[in-house]
Amino acid sequence: MKQLTLAAFIAFGLLQAYAQEFSIKEGGTAEMEKQKDSEANSFTAGGTHYHITSYFKSPSFAYQMASVSEDGSNFQTADLTIGPGELSDAYSISEVLGIGNQAYVIVNNQKSDPKSRILSARKLSADGTIQESGTELMSFGYEKMLRTGRMIVATSPNGKNLVVVGVLPFDKKESRKFQIRVFDENLNETSSGEFELEGLAIKNARFEAVIADDKTVYINRYTAKMKDGVKILVHEYSPKSSSLENTYLVEAAEGEVMGDYLYATNANGELVIAAAFRKDIKVYTGDEEQTGVFIFRNVGKSEGVIEYNNLDTPAPNFELTGIHFNGEVTYVTGEDAKMDKTSPAQTTPTTANSTFTFTHGNEYILGFNPSGQKTFEILLETNMSARTTKHTLYSAAHVINGELIYIFNDQFSKYRDEDDIASGGTIPVATRINSSGEIELMEPFMNDLKLSNGYILLPNYSTVSGNTVSLLSRDGKKLKSVQISVE
Repeated sequence: MKQLTLAAFIAFGLLQAYAQEFSIKEGGTAEMEKQKDSEANSFTAGGTHYHITSYFKSPSFAYQMASVSEDGSNFQTADLTIGPGELSDAYSISEVLGIGNQAYVIVNNQKSDPKSRILSARKLSADGTIQESGTELMSFGYEKMLRTGRMIVATSPNGKNLVVVGVLPFDKKESRKFQIRVFDENLNETSSGEFELEGLAIKNARFEAVIADDKTVYINRYTAKMKDGVKILVHEYSPKSSSLENTYLVEAAEGEVMGDYLYATNANGELVIAAAFRKDIKVYTGDEEQTGVFIFRNVGKSEGVIEYNNLDTPAPNFELTGIHFNGEVTYVTGEDAKMDKTSPAQTTPTTANSTFTFTHGNEYILGFNPSGQKTFEILLETNMSARTTKHTLYSAAHVINGELIYIFNDQFSKYRDEDDIASGGTIPVATRINSSGEIELMEPFMNDLKLSNGYILLPNYSTVSGNTVSLLSRDGKKLKSVQISVE
Protein backbone atom coordinates (compact mmCIF):
# COMPACT_ATOMS: atom_id res chain seq x y z
CA MET A 1 0.00 0.00 0.00
CA LYS A 2 1.41 3.37 -1.06
CA GLN A 3 1.37 6.61 0.92
CA LEU A 4 2.36 9.90 -0.72
CA THR A 5 2.30 13.47 0.58
CA LEU A 6 2.22 16.78 -1.25
CA ALA A 7 5.01 18.12 0.96
CA ALA A 8 7.37 15.39 -0.21
CA PHE A 9 6.37 15.96 -3.81
CA ILE A 10 7.31 19.64 -3.56
CA ALA A 11 10.45 19.01 -1.51
CA PHE A 12 12.00 16.83 -4.22
CA GLY A 13 11.28 19.40 -6.90
CA LEU A 14 9.10 17.08 -8.95
CA LEU A 15 6.79 19.91 -10.00
CA GLN A 16 9.29 21.04 -12.61
CA ALA A 17 9.83 17.60 -14.12
CA TYR A 18 6.84 17.65 -16.43
CA ALA A 19 5.76 19.62 -19.45
CA GLN A 20 2.62 21.67 -19.17
CA GLU A 21 -0.36 19.38 -19.72
CA PHE A 22 -3.21 21.60 -18.52
CA SER A 23 -4.60 24.67 -20.21
CA ILE A 24 -6.94 27.33 -18.86
CA LYS A 25 -9.56 29.44 -20.58
CA GLU A 26 -11.53 32.17 -18.83
CA GLY A 27 -14.96 33.11 -20.11
CA GLY A 28 -17.63 35.68 -19.36
CA THR A 29 -18.21 37.65 -16.18
CA ALA A 30 -21.45 38.28 -14.29
CA GLU A 31 -22.45 39.43 -10.82
CA MET A 32 -23.81 37.17 -8.09
CA GLU A 33 -23.95 37.88 -4.36
CA LYS A 34 -21.90 35.66 -2.06
CA GLN A 35 -24.16 33.74 0.34
CA LYS A 36 -23.25 32.63 3.85
CA ASP A 37 -22.98 28.92 4.64
CA SER A 38 -24.21 27.92 1.17
CA GLU A 39 -24.05 24.60 -0.66
CA ALA A 40 -22.96 23.94 -4.26
CA ASN A 41 -24.39 21.56 -6.85
CA SER A 42 -23.37 21.29 -10.50
CA PHE A 43 -24.71 19.28 -13.42
CA THR A 44 -24.82 19.32 -17.23
CA ALA A 45 -27.98 19.19 -19.34
CA GLY A 46 -28.57 19.92 -23.01
CA GLY A 47 -25.06 21.24 -23.68
CA THR A 48 -25.15 23.66 -20.74
CA HIS A 49 -23.30 23.45 -17.41
CA TYR A 50 -25.44 24.57 -14.46
CA HIS A 51 -23.80 25.63 -11.19
CA ILE A 52 -26.38 25.94 -8.41
CA THR A 53 -26.01 27.65 -5.02
CA SER A 54 -28.53 26.87 -2.27
CA TYR A 55 -28.75 28.67 1.06
CA PHE A 56 -31.25 29.20 3.85
CA LYS A 57 -33.37 32.32 3.55
CA SER A 58 -36.23 32.26 6.03
CA PRO A 59 -38.65 30.57 5.89
CA SER A 60 -37.13 28.15 3.33
CA PHE A 61 -34.14 27.61 1.02
CA ALA A 62 -33.25 29.98 -1.83
CA TYR A 63 -31.38 29.16 -5.04
CA GLN A 64 -28.98 30.96 -7.36
CA MET A 65 -27.82 29.74 -10.76
CA ALA A 66 -24.80 30.31 -12.97
CA SER A 67 -24.92 28.68 -16.41
CA VAL A 68 -22.41 28.39 -19.23
CA SER A 69 -22.36 26.53 -22.54
CA GLU A 70 -20.03 23.56 -22.88
CA ASP A 71 -17.76 25.61 -25.15
CA GLY A 72 -17.41 28.29 -22.45
CA SER A 73 -19.73 30.86 -24.05
CA ASN A 74 -23.02 32.39 -22.90
CA PHE A 75 -22.22 32.78 -19.20
CA GLN A 76 -25.30 33.88 -17.21
CA THR A 77 -26.40 34.19 -13.59
CA ALA A 78 -29.87 34.42 -12.05
CA ASP A 79 -31.83 34.08 -8.83
CA LEU A 80 -34.28 31.20 -9.20
CA THR A 81 -37.73 32.19 -7.99
CA ILE A 82 -41.30 30.96 -8.32
CA GLY A 83 -44.59 32.40 -7.11
CA PRO A 84 -44.97 31.30 -3.46
CA GLY A 85 -48.76 31.04 -3.68
CA GLU A 86 -50.61 31.54 -0.41
CA LEU A 87 -50.78 29.91 3.00
CA SER A 88 -53.45 27.42 1.95
CA ASP A 89 -51.75 26.67 -1.39
CA ALA A 90 -48.00 27.21 -0.92
CA TYR A 91 -45.20 26.57 -3.44
CA SER A 92 -41.46 26.19 -2.78
CA ILE A 93 -38.37 24.98 -4.64
CA SER A 94 -37.00 21.75 -3.17
CA GLU A 95 -34.18 21.02 -5.66
CA VAL A 96 -32.61 21.89 -9.01
CA LEU A 97 -31.30 19.08 -11.21
CA GLY A 98 -30.72 17.86 -14.75
CA ILE A 99 -32.45 14.94 -16.48
CA GLY A 100 -31.41 14.04 -20.00
CA ASN A 101 -31.10 17.24 -22.03
CA GLN A 102 -33.22 19.38 -19.73
CA ALA A 103 -32.66 21.21 -16.44
CA TYR A 104 -35.57 21.18 -14.00
CA VAL A 105 -36.67 22.96 -10.86
CA ILE A 106 -38.40 20.51 -8.51
CA VAL A 107 -41.36 22.26 -6.89
CA ASN A 108 -43.24 21.24 -3.75
CA ASN A 109 -46.89 22.33 -3.51
CA GLN A 110 -48.61 21.96 -0.16
CA LYS A 111 -52.39 22.45 0.02
CA SER A 112 -54.57 22.70 3.11
CA ASP A 113 -57.95 22.09 1.44
CA PRO A 114 -57.88 19.25 0.73
CA LYS A 115 -54.72 18.45 2.71
CA SER A 116 -52.25 17.21 0.10
CA ARG A 117 -48.67 17.47 -1.19
CA ILE A 118 -47.77 17.54 -4.86
CA LEU A 119 -44.24 17.33 -6.32
CA SER A 120 -43.66 18.52 -9.87
CA ALA A 121 -40.79 19.23 -12.27
CA ARG A 122 -40.72 22.58 -14.08
CA LYS A 123 -38.36 23.20 -16.98
CA LEU A 124 -35.47 25.59 -16.33
CA SER A 125 -33.82 27.59 -19.11
CA ALA A 126 -30.17 28.63 -19.19
CA ASP A 127 -31.17 32.25 -18.52
CA GLY A 128 -32.94 31.31 -15.28
CA THR A 129 -36.50 31.30 -16.63
CA ILE A 130 -38.70 28.72 -14.88
CA GLN A 131 -41.76 27.24 -16.58
CA GLU A 132 -45.00 28.35 -14.86
CA SER A 133 -46.37 24.80 -14.67
CA GLY A 134 -44.71 21.41 -14.84
CA THR A 135 -45.01 17.63 -14.86
CA GLU A 136 -46.46 16.04 -11.73
CA LEU A 137 -44.11 13.46 -10.22
CA MET A 138 -45.97 12.36 -7.08
CA SER A 139 -48.82 13.36 -4.77
CA PHE A 140 -50.42 12.12 -1.56
CA GLY A 141 -52.67 13.37 1.23
CA TYR A 142 -52.00 14.03 4.89
CA GLU A 143 -54.03 14.66 8.05
CA LYS A 144 -51.77 16.61 10.43
CA MET A 145 -49.61 19.65 9.63
CA LEU A 146 -46.65 18.25 11.57
CA ARG A 147 -46.84 14.95 9.70
CA THR A 148 -47.02 15.78 6.02
CA GLY A 149 -44.53 13.16 4.82
CA ARG A 150 -41.50 13.66 2.57
CA MET A 151 -40.60 13.31 -1.09
CA ILE A 152 -36.99 12.55 -2.05
CA VAL A 153 -35.63 12.83 -5.59
CA ALA A 154 -32.42 11.51 -7.15
CA THR A 155 -30.96 11.11 -10.64
CA SER A 156 -28.77 8.34 -12.02
CA PRO A 157 -25.05 8.94 -12.81
CA ASN A 158 -25.78 9.09 -16.56
CA GLY A 159 -28.54 11.64 -15.96
CA LYS A 160 -31.13 9.55 -17.81
CA ASN A 161 -33.25 8.30 -14.92
CA LEU A 162 -35.11 10.00 -12.07
CA VAL A 163 -36.57 8.41 -8.97
CA VAL A 164 -39.03 9.92 -6.52
CA VAL A 165 -39.40 8.21 -3.14
CA GLY A 166 -42.41 9.26 -1.11
CA VAL A 167 -42.18 8.75 2.65
CA LEU A 168 -45.88 8.86 3.50
CA PRO A 169 -47.34 10.46 6.65
CA PHE A 170 -47.48 8.05 9.59
CA ASP A 171 -48.80 7.55 13.12
CA LYS A 172 -46.43 6.68 15.96
CA LYS A 173 -47.33 2.99 16.09
CA GLU A 174 -47.38 2.43 12.35
CA SER A 175 -44.69 1.15 10.03
CA ARG A 176 -43.57 3.58 7.37
CA LYS A 177 -45.36 3.40 4.04
CA PHE A 178 -43.45 4.26 0.87
CA GLN A 179 -44.18 5.07 -2.75
CA ILE A 180 -41.59 4.79 -5.53
CA ARG A 181 -41.89 6.21 -9.02
CA VAL A 182 -39.12 5.87 -11.62
CA PHE A 183 -39.00 8.08 -14.74
CA ASP A 184 -36.90 8.13 -17.90
CA GLU A 185 -35.16 11.21 -19.30
CA ASN A 186 -38.44 12.44 -20.85
CA LEU A 187 -40.25 12.09 -17.50
CA ASN A 188 -42.23 9.07 -18.66
CA GLU A 189 -42.91 6.69 -15.78
CA THR A 190 -41.11 3.35 -16.21
CA SER A 191 -41.77 1.70 -12.85
CA SER A 192 -43.73 2.27 -9.64
CA GLY A 193 -44.37 0.49 -6.36
CA GLU A 194 -45.81 0.90 -2.88
CA PHE A 195 -44.74 -0.97 0.25
CA GLU A 196 -44.08 -0.82 4.00
CA LEU A 197 -40.80 -0.89 5.89
CA GLU A 198 -40.50 -2.33 9.36
CA GLY A 199 -37.59 -2.69 11.74
CA LEU A 200 -34.72 -0.51 12.86
CA ALA A 201 -35.73 2.86 14.37
CA ILE A 202 -38.36 3.71 11.79
CA LYS A 203 -39.58 6.82 13.58
CA ASN A 204 -36.25 8.65 13.78
CA ALA A 205 -34.64 7.41 10.58
CA ARG A 206 -33.10 9.61 7.89
CA PHE A 207 -33.97 8.42 4.38
CA GLU A 208 -31.96 8.88 1.18
CA ALA A 209 -32.72 7.79 -2.37
CA VAL A 210 -30.17 6.49 -4.92
CA ILE A 211 -30.78 5.30 -8.48
CA ALA A 212 -28.34 3.47 -10.75
CA ASP A 213 -28.02 3.68 -14.53
CA ASP A 214 -29.92 0.37 -14.83
CA LYS A 215 -32.77 1.95 -12.77
CA THR A 216 -32.15 -0.12 -9.63
CA VAL A 217 -33.23 2.03 -6.68
CA TYR A 218 -31.72 2.03 -3.21
CA ILE A 219 -33.38 3.53 -0.15
CA ASN A 220 -30.79 4.19 2.55
CA ARG A 221 -32.28 4.35 6.04
CA TYR A 222 -29.77 5.93 8.47
CA THR A 223 -30.33 5.72 12.23
CA ALA A 224 -28.25 6.73 15.25
CA LYS A 225 -29.56 5.47 18.59
CA MET A 226 -27.84 4.89 21.93
CA LYS A 227 -29.02 1.28 22.08
CA ASP A 228 -28.53 0.20 18.48
CA GLY A 229 -25.62 2.45 17.46
CA VAL A 230 -25.12 4.06 14.05
CA LYS A 231 -26.39 1.95 11.16
CA ILE A 232 -27.69 2.14 7.61
CA LEU A 233 -30.30 -0.27 6.30
CA VAL A 234 -30.17 -0.39 2.51
CA HIS A 235 -33.36 -1.49 0.75
CA GLU A 236 -32.92 -2.55 -2.88
CA TYR A 237 -35.85 -1.94 -5.22
CA SER A 238 -36.03 -3.73 -8.57
CA PRO A 239 -37.73 -1.81 -11.40
CA LYS A 240 -38.54 -5.12 -13.10
CA SER A 241 -40.50 -6.68 -10.22
CA SER A 242 -41.63 -3.32 -8.74
CA SER A 243 -40.74 -4.64 -5.30
CA LEU A 244 -38.03 -4.63 -2.64
CA GLU A 245 -35.78 -7.61 -3.29
CA ASN A 246 -32.93 -7.30 -0.77
CA THR A 247 -32.04 -5.48 2.43
CA TYR A 248 -28.45 -4.97 3.63
CA LEU A 249 -27.11 -3.84 7.00
CA VAL A 250 -24.20 -1.36 6.88
CA GLU A 251 -22.29 -0.59 10.07
CA ALA A 252 -18.80 -0.21 11.51
CA ALA A 253 -16.96 -3.18 13.00
CA GLU A 254 -17.42 -4.07 16.66
CA GLY A 255 -15.79 -1.48 18.90
CA GLU A 256 -15.99 1.20 16.19
CA VAL A 257 -18.66 3.74 15.25
CA MET A 258 -19.49 5.08 11.80
CA GLY A 259 -18.91 8.75 10.98
CA ASP A 260 -19.34 10.69 7.73
CA TYR A 261 -20.39 8.66 4.68
CA LEU A 262 -21.10 8.96 0.95
CA TYR A 263 -22.73 6.68 -1.60
CA ALA A 264 -22.66 6.11 -5.36
CA THR A 265 -23.60 3.40 -7.86
CA ASN A 266 -21.09 1.71 -10.15
CA ALA A 267 -21.34 0.50 -13.75
CA ASN A 268 -22.95 -2.77 -12.57
CA GLY A 269 -25.75 -0.95 -10.78
CA GLU A 270 -24.32 -1.94 -7.38
CA LEU A 271 -24.40 0.46 -4.45
CA VAL A 272 -21.06 1.55 -3.00
CA ILE A 273 -20.93 3.26 0.39
CA ALA A 274 -17.72 4.77 1.75
CA ALA A 275 -17.81 5.64 5.45
CA ALA A 276 -15.34 6.93 8.00
CA PHE A 277 -15.13 5.26 11.40
CA ARG A 278 -13.55 5.85 14.81
CA LYS A 279 -13.24 4.11 18.14
CA ASP A 280 -16.56 3.80 19.98
CA ILE A 281 -16.16 5.57 23.31
CA LYS A 282 -18.69 6.44 26.01
CA VAL A 283 -18.13 10.21 26.02
CA TYR A 284 -17.71 11.87 22.63
CA THR A 285 -16.33 15.45 22.63
CA GLY A 286 -16.28 15.98 18.85
CA ASP A 287 -12.49 15.98 18.42
CA GLU A 288 -11.84 12.22 18.35
CA GLU A 289 -9.83 11.08 15.36
CA GLN A 290 -11.53 9.22 12.53
CA THR A 291 -9.16 6.29 12.15
CA GLY A 292 -10.35 4.50 9.03
CA VAL A 293 -12.67 4.17 6.04
CA PHE A 294 -14.79 1.15 5.18
CA ILE A 295 -16.25 0.27 1.79
CA PHE A 296 -19.64 -1.44 1.44
CA ARG A 297 -20.81 -3.00 -1.84
CA ASN A 298 -23.82 -5.19 -2.59
CA VAL A 299 -21.91 -7.65 -4.77
CA GLY A 300 -24.06 -8.95 -7.62
CA LYS A 301 -27.04 -7.28 -5.96
CA SER A 302 -27.26 -10.26 -3.67
CA GLU A 303 -24.58 -10.04 -0.97
CA GLY A 304 -23.53 -7.10 1.16
CA VAL A 305 -19.75 -7.04 1.66
CA ILE A 306 -17.84 -4.60 3.91
CA GLU A 307 -14.05 -4.12 3.93
CA TYR A 308 -12.53 -2.11 6.81
CA ASN A 309 -9.35 -0.07 6.22
CA ASN A 310 -7.23 2.04 8.57
CA LEU A 311 -6.06 5.53 7.63
CA ASP A 312 -2.30 6.07 7.70
CA THR A 313 -3.01 9.63 8.86
CA PRO A 314 -6.14 9.78 11.08
CA ALA A 315 -8.12 13.03 11.12
CA PRO A 316 -10.47 14.51 13.75
CA ASN A 317 -12.85 16.14 11.25
CA PHE A 318 -12.76 13.70 8.34
CA GLU A 319 -15.37 14.57 5.73
CA LEU A 320 -15.84 12.51 2.57
CA THR A 321 -16.22 14.54 -0.63
CA GLY A 322 -16.50 12.07 -3.53
CA ILE A 323 -16.53 8.52 -4.90
CA HIS A 324 -15.10 8.07 -8.41
CA PHE A 325 -14.87 4.87 -10.44
CA ASN A 326 -12.00 4.13 -12.82
CA GLY A 327 -12.09 0.56 -14.08
CA GLU A 328 -10.99 -1.72 -11.24
CA VAL A 329 -10.08 1.23 -9.00
CA THR A 330 -12.40 3.23 -6.79
CA TYR A 331 -11.09 6.64 -5.73
CA VAL A 332 -12.50 8.10 -2.50
CA THR A 333 -11.67 11.72 -1.73
CA GLY A 334 -11.94 13.46 1.63
CA GLU A 335 -10.99 16.50 3.68
CA ASP A 336 -10.03 17.25 7.24
CA ALA A 337 -12.72 19.95 7.36
CA LYS A 338 -14.24 21.99 10.16
CA MET A 339 -16.80 24.81 10.46
CA ASP A 340 -16.96 27.27 13.36
CA LYS A 341 -20.07 29.40 13.80
CA THR A 342 -20.26 32.41 16.11
CA SER A 343 -23.25 34.65 16.80
CA PRO A 344 -23.54 37.98 18.63
CA ALA A 345 -24.39 37.68 22.32
CA GLN A 346 -28.04 38.00 23.38
CA THR A 347 -29.39 37.19 19.92
CA THR A 348 -31.16 34.23 18.43
CA PRO A 349 -28.56 32.68 16.09
CA THR A 350 -29.49 32.98 12.43
CA THR A 351 -27.52 32.72 9.21
CA ALA A 352 -27.84 36.49 8.77
CA ASN A 353 -26.24 37.49 12.10
CA SER A 354 -23.76 34.62 12.42
CA THR A 355 -20.14 34.45 11.32
CA PHE A 356 -18.86 31.27 9.66
CA THR A 357 -15.22 30.21 9.54
CA PHE A 358 -14.29 27.14 7.49
CA THR A 359 -10.95 25.41 8.05
CA HIS A 360 -9.53 22.63 5.88
CA GLY A 361 -6.43 20.73 6.86
CA ASN A 362 -5.17 17.74 4.92
CA GLU A 363 -6.93 16.51 1.79
CA TYR A 364 -7.07 12.77 1.12
CA ILE A 365 -7.16 10.73 -2.07
CA LEU A 366 -7.66 7.04 -1.32
CA GLY A 367 -7.59 4.15 -3.77
CA PHE A 368 -9.47 0.87 -3.31
CA ASN A 369 -9.45 -2.37 -5.29
CA PRO A 370 -12.68 -4.22 -6.31
CA SER A 371 -12.75 -5.99 -2.93
CA GLY A 372 -12.75 -2.67 -1.07
CA GLN A 373 -9.17 -2.95 0.18
CA LYS A 374 -7.15 0.26 0.29
CA THR A 375 -4.22 0.25 -2.15
CA PHE A 376 -2.91 3.80 -1.71
CA GLU A 377 -3.37 6.94 0.36
CA ILE A 378 -2.32 10.38 -0.90
CA LEU A 379 -2.16 13.29 1.52
CA LEU A 380 -2.29 16.88 0.23
CA GLU A 381 -1.19 19.22 3.01
CA THR A 382 -3.07 22.42 2.20
CA ASN A 383 -4.15 23.85 5.59
CA MET A 384 -6.32 26.78 4.49
CA SER A 385 -9.32 28.64 5.90
CA ALA A 386 -12.07 30.94 4.63
CA ARG A 387 -14.88 33.03 6.05
CA THR A 388 -18.53 33.12 5.00
CA THR A 389 -18.37 30.32 2.39
CA LYS A 390 -16.28 27.19 1.84
CA HIS A 391 -16.30 27.02 -1.96
CA THR A 392 -12.63 27.99 -2.35
CA LEU A 393 -11.56 25.19 -0.01
CA TYR A 394 -13.19 22.13 -1.53
CA SER A 395 -11.66 20.41 -4.53
CA ALA A 396 -12.83 19.28 -7.96
CA ALA A 397 -12.30 15.62 -8.90
CA HIS A 398 -13.14 13.88 -12.19
CA VAL A 399 -11.91 10.77 -13.99
CA ILE A 400 -10.58 11.82 -17.41
CA ASN A 401 -8.68 9.52 -19.78
CA GLY A 402 -8.30 6.83 -17.13
CA GLU A 403 -6.81 9.11 -14.46
CA LEU A 404 -8.20 11.10 -11.56
CA ILE A 405 -7.91 14.82 -12.28
CA TYR A 406 -7.86 16.64 -8.95
CA ILE A 407 -7.99 20.44 -8.82
CA PHE A 408 -7.60 22.37 -5.57
CA ASN A 409 -6.49 25.74 -4.22
CA ASP A 410 -3.22 26.14 -2.37
CA GLN A 411 -0.82 28.83 -1.16
CA PHE A 412 1.27 30.47 -3.91
CA SER A 413 4.23 30.71 -1.51
CA LYS A 414 4.68 26.92 -1.57
CA TYR A 415 5.48 26.89 -5.28
CA ARG A 416 6.92 30.33 -6.02
CA ASP A 417 10.37 30.84 -7.49
CA GLU A 418 11.98 34.24 -7.96
CA ASP A 419 10.32 35.18 -11.26
CA ASP A 420 6.94 33.46 -10.79
CA ILE A 421 3.71 35.49 -10.88
CA ALA A 422 0.15 34.53 -9.98
CA SER A 423 -3.30 36.07 -9.61
CA GLY A 424 -2.96 36.33 -5.83
CA GLY A 425 -1.80 34.53 -2.70
CA THR A 426 -4.16 31.60 -3.39
CA ILE A 427 -3.74 29.71 -6.67
CA PRO A 428 -5.24 26.60 -8.29
CA VAL A 429 -3.16 23.44 -8.53
CA ALA A 430 -4.09 20.58 -10.87
CA THR A 431 -2.94 16.98 -10.44
CA ARG A 432 -3.16 13.76 -12.45
CA ILE A 433 -3.24 10.54 -10.42
CA ASN A 434 -3.21 7.16 -12.14
CA SER A 435 -4.90 3.96 -11.00
CA SER A 436 -1.72 2.86 -9.19
CA GLY A 437 -1.80 5.94 -6.97
CA GLU A 438 1.08 7.70 -8.68
CA ILE A 439 0.95 11.48 -9.10
CA GLU A 440 1.87 11.73 -12.76
CA LEU A 441 1.62 15.50 -12.87
CA MET A 442 1.14 18.38 -10.45
CA GLU A 443 0.92 21.81 -11.98
CA PRO A 444 0.40 25.11 -10.12
CA PHE A 445 -1.50 27.76 -12.10
CA MET A 446 0.92 30.68 -12.31
CA ASN A 447 2.85 32.63 -14.97
CA ASP A 448 1.19 31.89 -18.35
CA LEU A 449 -1.33 29.59 -16.69
CA LYS A 450 -2.65 31.98 -14.05
CA LEU A 451 -6.18 33.29 -13.44
CA SER A 452 -7.02 36.97 -13.92
CA ASN A 453 -5.74 39.11 -11.08
CA GLY A 454 -8.03 39.15 -8.05
CA TYR A 455 -9.99 36.02 -8.99
CA ILE A 456 -9.94 32.88 -6.82
CA LEU A 457 -11.08 29.55 -8.21
CA LEU A 458 -14.21 27.94 -6.73
CA PRO A 459 -13.48 24.22 -7.25
CA ASN A 460 -16.66 23.27 -5.37
CA TYR A 461 -18.56 24.14 -8.56
CA SER A 462 -17.38 21.75 -11.26
CA THR A 463 -18.68 19.67 -14.15
CA VAL A 464 -16.85 17.79 -16.87
CA SER A 465 -17.36 17.46 -20.62
CA GLY A 466 -14.86 15.28 -22.48
CA ASN A 467 -11.41 16.34 -21.25
CA THR A 468 -12.51 19.78 -20.02
CA VAL A 469 -13.59 20.74 -16.51
CA SER A 470 -15.99 23.68 -16.17
CA LEU A 471 -15.66 25.73 -12.96
CA LEU A 472 -16.33 29.18 -11.51
CA SER A 473 -14.01 31.82 -10.05
CA ARG A 474 -14.87 34.84 -7.90
CA ASP A 475 -13.61 38.36 -7.23
CA GLY A 476 -15.95 39.98 -4.72
CA LYS A 477 -19.41 40.07 -6.31
CA LYS A 478 -18.07 39.16 -9.73
CA LEU A 479 -18.17 35.59 -11.05
CA LYS A 480 -16.19 34.36 -14.03
CA SER A 481 -16.53 31.05 -15.88
CA VAL A 482 -13.34 28.98 -16.14
CA GLN A 483 -12.47 25.96 -18.26
CA ILE A 484 -9.48 23.75 -17.47
CA SER A 485 -8.57 21.23 -20.14
CA VAL A 486 -6.36 18.15 -19.85
CA GLU A 487 -4.04 17.94 -22.86
